[in-house]
Amino acid sequence: MPDTKERQQRARTNKARHEAKGLGDEAEVLREIAFKILDIAKMIDKSETNGSQFATVDLEKKFNDIFQSSTTFRLYTYAMNEYQRRRRRDSLFPADLFGEASWDMLLFLFISKIKGMDIRVTHLCESSGVPSTTALRYIDALLKHDLVVKERSLNDNRSMFVRLTQTGFDFMSKALDR
Repeated sequence: MPDTKERQQRARTNKARHEAKGLGDEAEVLREIAFKILDIAKMIDKSETNGSQFATVDLEKKFNDIFQSSTTFRLYTYAMNEYQRRRRRDSLFPADLFGEASWDMLLFLFISKIKGMDIRVTHLCESSGVPSTTALRYIDALLKHDLVVKERSLNDNRSMFVRLTQTGFDFMSKALDR
């Protein structure tokens, strides 16, 4: 039978897991990609109808936008699945059996950045699956390596947000890209 501390930790982990599921709106990203493809088709149809040449630069830019969107979507999906698998694993096994809190934080922040969500320090600590004091040490290590940045809330001076830096986002993109 798990002790009280372990049950509280699992409850926090489960809460973070359920909130992470709400981060995903894969359908919206796919709709955005589909609209970009339709725009290209309309450009081609229009140029064929009136006999004009469309600018290949415009077409190339639109294809690059689609590629960027689909790459981001693929990485987002992979990160979300990885994060959810890790939360599921944490709910099945004893809390002290696995550890990689900083990776869990980076996954959570990567997903959040793609969705444009701000993450409070407390929420990030909960998402890591370790006690807050341990999570704060990991956040400090991530700060030291310029992977994340902490920013004070504009609305509430007591609240701090954690975001991936561009360096952190680039590293995560490379790490998740298979």
